Amino acid sequence: MKTIKKILFKAAVKALLFAAIIIAAIMFAVSNGKGGVISKVAAPIADQAGGSVSSVVVSTAAETEPSAGTTAAPASEEAPATAADAKQTTGTRPEDEWHYRGYVIDRNGVILIYNDGIMRVIDEGCNVSHANLLDSYNSSLSVDRVFEDDLRTDNPTPTRTNDGHLMGQSVVLTLDSSLQNGIYQYMEANRIIGSVTVLGGGGEVRALVSYPSYDANADFSTLNIEPHCCLNRCVEPARPGSAFKMLSAVTADYFGIHDYSDPGYLEAFGINNWDCRNKPYSSPVSRTLRQGVRASSNCWFADAFYSIGASDVKRALDKFFCFSSPLECDFVTLSNTIQLDTPSNLAFAGFGQRENVSPLYLAMCANAVVTGELNLPYIADRTVDTVTLKDISVLGAKKTLSELNGEYTDELLLGMQDVSADLGLKVAEGRQLYSKTGTAETSDDMSKNDIHYIVSVMTDAERSAGSTTAVVFQYINSPAEYASGDKQHMQAILDTVGKHE
Repeated sequence: MKTIKKILFKAAVKALLFAAIIIAAIMFAVSNGKGGVISKVAAPIADQAGGSVSSVVVSTAAETEPSAGTTAAPASEEAPATAADAKQTTGTRPEDEWHYRGYVIDRNGVILIYNDGIMRVIDEGCNVSHANLLDSYNSSLSVDRVFEDDLRTDNPTPTRTNDGHLMGQSVVLTLDSSLQNGIYQYMEANRIIGSVTVLGGGGEVRALVSYPSYDANADFSTLNIEPHCCLNRCVEPARPGSAFKMLSAVTADYFGIHDYSDPGYLEAFGINNWDCRNKPYSSPVSRTLRQGVRASSNCWFADAFYSIGASDVKRALDKFFCFSSPLECDFVTLSNTIQLDTPSNLAFAGFGQRENVSPLYLAMCANAVVTGELNLPYIADRTVDTVTLKDISVLGAKKTLSELNGEYTDELLLGMQDVSADLGLKVAEGRQLYSKTGTAETSDDMSKNDIHYIVSVMTDAERSAGSTTAVVFQYINSPAEYASGDKQHMQAILDTVGKHE
């Protein structure tokens, strides 16, 4: 009996020691953020509120940092990453410490993003075409992330999700999801790698389509996304080629250059027109600015920039197009670059071979030369009550950065009308169309594809901002030699845009 007592006593002591070790190990893991029970924000929130960390308990399934080469988990409604981001409420329930985001809604009332448990989900049918614009985790451009503060703001009509969390207010975009889908489906059907940007004359973003994309709602553990699918090319800087001649034409006109004896080839710089191959015309061709735009003469605009000089070129681009300033849109910052440091670079910049600008910036500038207003792009229109959908506050509105005097755009616009006619592009009766093509040479290797652009602006007879829409078609893998060879695709895109005006 005595022996049994000793054995039982020793066993009890060992059990207590073992339990103590286990408890200590658990406490150490929890204190180092590895416990998987108390969230990373629990302690900061508790410190701020003077309470216990046990008052905030959340799952950490989406908090684990992805390892190199893996795809991050789909967006979730976990607590904000810092206490400063946490929306404190007067409620005492753990779910009231922070809000789930409200809906993201398109201009026609279609709910694009909503909550499914802790997950943020893009509406079926938009989960691929809108992924590299809306997705919170994998996309380089995410409207859901950008407007997170607005989406987590207290909703006027309190409402909870099925799991008891308060929801924030909702954000209505200027985006047309049906238009975005229609353009994406066309690009997918024709395997067109590139982008289509659709921008209203007042700065309203209608569509930012980038192909290829990915399924934002797919199981992240099995998802293998190519990096370029996560980029939205509409906002990524790239060489613009002759599409930049819209800006060059305004610059030339501003400095009084209206005529040029075009040799077809500038031997000093190795610059030739598209209809010359390193040799001049048999005799120079006299071209007005309008004719230079229509013929897309590289020599015309190269000589214009060279004659004007680097400092004055930069001054004009900044005056009319805010070229050097980072443009803080509500969802992205647009930045441009240009090389004007040598006579050769200055000449090449005249026809878009020493710049990097985004298609969205080109769309903004195209609208400007037509309407006379350079208006900053924006994508968020207003916040609304998540329950009643009644308006709460205005988020976006027209913001004019500069104005273009018509005397500096008249010849350019005539040339752009000529280009539309030469391409055979058509729009609805009563609408006017101004176009410019561009073929950006991205490599000296002739086997590699150039980037093709067709820029078109649809407007009314008064060229009013409210009735104007710019469309920038960027085609990266075109089999055609020049952008003019892609006109059938541009017509299909214009038809799609026209149906949604």
